[in-house]
Amino acid sequence: MAITAEKVLEILTTYGTDGVFRTYASTTYAPGTGLVALGASTDHTHKVIPPYSPRRGDLERWGSVDGIREAQALSAVSASGLTFTPAVGMEFIYAGKTWRIVGVNPIRYQGSVVMYELALAAKAEG
Repeated sequence: MAITAEKVLEILTTYGTDGVFRTYASTTYAPGTGLVALGASTDHTHKVIPPYSPRRGDLERWGSVDGIREAQALSAVSASGLTFTPAVGMEFIYAGKTWRIVGVNPIRYQGSVVMYELALAAKAEG
C-alpha cells in the first residue's frame, strides 16, 4: 500500500493530538536595535505526533540531515491540509508549552511530501 499525505493525516486524526502552529503575517527588522517586530499572528491547529524526547540515534540521524544536535523534542505533522509549510523559527504550541522549530525534515514518498518531521527547542520566555 502506498503512503500518501492523506493516509498520514488519517492516521494522525485517529492517533495524534492537536498542536498549534503560529505563523506571522510579517516581520520587520530594526537595524539600529537588532530587534525583530512580529506582525499579526495566525494560529493553525493540526493533528501531530505529540512531542517526544529524542534518543541518541534520533539526534545522530538529525545531525546527518540538518546538522541539528540540540533538539529537546521531536514531532511530526502530515503535509495534507496545511496552508503553510513548517519552517525553522516558527512557533509550535503543544499542551500550553511554546516550542521553536529548529529543524524540518520533509518525508517524501514517490516524490511527494507526505509528512514533516520537526525538531523542537523550548522557546525562552520573554
